[in-house]
Amino acid sequence: WSKIERYIGDALRYLELTMEGKQWTATLYSHIFAIEHNRRRMGPQPGPPPQQR
Repeated sequence: WSKIERYIGDALRYLELTMEGKQWTATLYSHIFAIEHNRRRMGPQPGPPPQQR
């Protein structure tokens, strides 16, 4: 995070001015957290396998 904050810090401050921007920022933080902690489950996850009869 520290490597990119200096490049996007100003943009993040502007995004905090609107509700849509706040949601976008929250999603960004969530994705970064997942990547930093090796939890790369972004997007739909497969459901349970179909039951066999």
